[in-house]
Amino acid sequence: GVLLASAAVVLALTLFPLGPTWGTERLGRFLVGARPHVAAAIVVAAALLAVRFGRTRALPRASVIGATMAGSILIGSVAAAGELRVTANPCPHPAALRYLSTVPKESVIAGDPFDVECVPIVAKRSVVISKKLYRVSARDRMREVVVAYYGPSLPALLDLRRRYSADYLVVNGKTLLSEHLPRAWKRMAPFNGYARRLKAAGRPPAALQLPPACRTFTSGAVSVFDLACVDASGEATAGGG
Repeated sequence: GVLLASAAVVLALTLFPLGPTWGTERLGRFLVGARPHVAAAIVVAAALLAVRFGRTRALPRASVIGATMAGSILIGSVAAAGELRVTANPCPHPAALRYLSTVPKESVIAGDPFDVECVPIVAKRSVVISKKLYRVSARDRMREVVVAYYGPSLPALLDLRRRYSADYLVVNGKTLLSEHLPRAWKRMAPFNGYARRLKAAGRPPAALQLPPACRTFTSGAVSVFDLACVDASGEATAGGG
């Protein structure tokens, strides 16, 4: 029971597809930080077993002990995940996520599918598409987002607003200015091919030419733009990224 519960925790944090998965380094930090929570839960479970023994004067069955210990490990891990999520959070751009959690709840966010991956989980806002939400049925949507984000066409960016009701665009200047895609894109064919060809073409991405007046947030290389403002402005301007 203890081994199965521990394995369930590790698998949930590294493989479960509905949340951000954790690499070895982040998982290790979490496991270290979670020890007090798990230990406290085990102590409570042991106390409950001791109370039962005091009442019945009979040792619980091994299956009961195993299930109790397994449950305590799961409960302690869940408690730790809730408390340690700020320090062990694997999501990129935490400042931008905090900002996006303040925009209207019905807002829809667009951006690089990896950059907006945690928006539904942390900021509790919808996205046009993300790597986590991608399915074969959303192939056209993923292609349109990638081409719009990495491409030079402002109309393509604004089409995300008209076709998918995108309200805000997350712009990562570091990724857009780099000659290469982040390593996370390695297994994202054919979409990584679209982005690479657009980068190789040498034309500045429209996302880096947006009007500065439409920027609603910036932190480091990451900015957020109001697409309604961009649409109303009618044109992109150099230096907006």
